Amino acid sequence: MRPLFLATAAVLAAPLVPQRATEIITTAAESSGFTRTSTLADVRSFLDRIVARSGAAKIEVGTFGQSQEGRDLLHVRVIPPEGTTRPADGPLRVLIVADIHGGEVCGKEAVQMLLREIADGEHRDLVAACDLHFVPIYNVDGNEKIDTANRPNVNGPVGGLGARENAQGLDLNRDCVKTESPEFRALLGLMDELDPHVLMDLHTTNGSPHGYHLTYAPPLSTNVDERLDDYLRSELLPSVRNAMADRHGYRVFDYGNFSRSEPRAYATFDHRPRFLTNYYGLRNRFAVLSEAYAYEPFETRVRVTRAFVLETVRGFAADLPRVVELCAAADELCVEDPEQIRFGWDTTLVDGDETEIVVGVWDQVPVGERSQRTLRRSELAREKMRLQNAFVSRAGHALPRGGWTIRSPEPGTLTILRAHGIQVHETTVAFAGDVELFVPESGDKAPRAPWGAKTRTIELRGRFVPEEDFLQPGTAFVPSHQRLARVAAQLLEPLSEDGLTTWGVFESATTFAKDAPPYGRHPVRRMPSADGMVFVR
Repeated sequence: MRPLFLATAAVLAAPLVPQRATEIITTAAESSGFTRTSTLADVRSFLDRIVARSGAAKIEVGTFGQSQEGRDLLHVRVIPPEGTTRPADGPLRVLIVADIHGGEVCGKEAVQMLLREIADGEHRDLVAACDLHFVPIYNVDGNEKIDTANRPNVNGPVGGLGARENAQGLDLNRDCVKTESPEFRALLGLMDELDPHVLMDLHTTNGSPHGYHLTYAPPLSTNVDERLDDYLRSELLPSVRNAMADRHGYRVFDYGNFSRSEPRAYATFDHRPRFLTNYYGLRNRFAVLSEAYAYEPFETRVRVTRAFVLETVRGFAADLPRVVELCAAADELCVEDPEQIRFGWDTTLVDGDETEIVVGVWDQVPVGERSQRTLRRSELAREKMRLQNAFVSRAGHALPRGGWTIRSPEPGTLTILRAHGIQVHETTVAFAGDVELFVPESGDKAPRAPWGAKTRTIELRGRFVPEEDFLQPGTAFVPSHQRLARVAAQLLEPLSEDGLTTWGVFESATTFAKDAPPYGRHPVRRMPSADGMVFVR
């Protein structure tokens, strides 16, 4: 879906040096002394004002869809001044998503501050090097449900926060595989439209009493391109961490919480791509999770998020040719040689090496009769413990040379695949060929639905067997030779730890060996070759 742009600032001649307007346009958080957060109306009003007086760069405000309750999903983009010299490799495309959880509002406020600074002539290096795109309020329905009862233990704003879930009761940061929400389907359309090299997802975290102002994570899926993963972990994020300390005085580190077992470990969250940054890494692009610490004062959380966005984008932009090259190489591998890609499952945290972790202390202050607000004290200590910030898959196999077929697919299945941007063809004639058939031998359904989901998830166990299969016309075929081969594998592989099987899409078409001797059936087959197949293009 191409965004509909609502307002455009006139392009003005760029001054020789950045000029700030005499009157600072403030956000709702700033004007309240950081006692409240912005509503959708506040953000619209703020954007209207900075658009009206934008300097050299244009700020354009549009929409990319609507929420469950019919509210506009805002998309803000920055257009450089006329005559700006752009990088020879093309600009770095960046998408910054804020407020995926309506109670985690630091990114929403930080994004507005950055846009004001850009409109006033600041950050010209980034405006020249990048195509900058912002989603200031992703979970707009949750954002509008501001209430002091939402996350009352967080250290401000005292005026209340929005709700975590969207209007369907879905956690939008668990929807990136099953695509149940209109918000994520709209975001997929925006991803397809922009194809950002870099996506940032801005959150607020509580959890263990660590001593960092903000923690971060790269995509944690073991199925992302190894070269992109290594670049983020070994180069980009360590350099951002140093810049945050040297230029801003903030302590930032890998996301984690303290284990309850001994010896203590500091462990990250989850590798599954239902989470936005984990998912986006499967698209052969870079993603960075930002988590401001909930027990710092609200103003501190906003300012550290703003600084982290700036330094992260600056780090990518400074190495733009290499960033573009790595993304292109990941695409090429999927298109030209997908059988060299290993798809993993049976995934666990790495053991990790012992490192020094900054540890803090909490105080809890009564708020009203029933709740407490948590504040972090200034005392900090350093403690050695295992750092578990990555995962490893203990089992896996190569992607099939041909692709995957789906017998008698439900229309909703094809809708999900196409929403992700995956190429899907349908056979027009009957076809007999060799396949790898998955035999489900047992399976478990989770005892309850995960947070913000409507269905319990399913885990299958079984084995693959070679077989000659007769495919009827209308069988869906998903080629492995395509840019989004990693996403296709994540959704279709029967042993995927977070795919369409997981979310019950194939449940009615799956039988177990004990119920259908000599062996059961799963509707997805792996195709060693697509030679001889005829498709509707």
